[in-house]
Amino acid sequence: MLKMANSGRKIQAVVIRKRDGKEALLVHYTPPKSYWETITGNVNRNESIEEGLKRELLEEISLDDTQLIKTSYLSSFEYEKNGNHYREDIFLVEASSKFIPDIGHNPDGEHNAYGWFSSEEALKLVPWQNMKDSIVKALNSD
Repeated sequence: MLKMANSGRKIQAVVIRKRDGKEALLVHYTPPKSYWETITGNVNRNESIEEGLKRELLEEISLDDTQLIKTSYLSSFEYEKNGNHYREDIFLVEASSKFIPDIGHNPDGEHNAYGWFSSEEALKLVPWQNMKDSIVKALNSD
């Protein structure tokens, strides 16, 4: 697959569904990295933040507009990594309660598992505080 140039912008999508309470979707990164995370990705230079979000949702979990209930902006943060400056915009993405993620079509093969988790479960699995904060904010939103 041809990779587009990175814009220095990233997205994080906290995908939730409402069943018997709210649950957050986490995907497991394929070893050797081996960790659980929300949906994350780069925004290409030729994309808006919203276009990058939609593309990442489709690539990583096959979530398209037919299973999407709402998307809303949560927050952002900036950081330095390997001498590069990044801004990561975080979104709440509510999926249909019947949505079943499909991680098998990810062009990079990044994930080997997914799960829907309560806030308490998700916070135990995710290693980064900023991601934990995003999950709490998303699951406590109206």
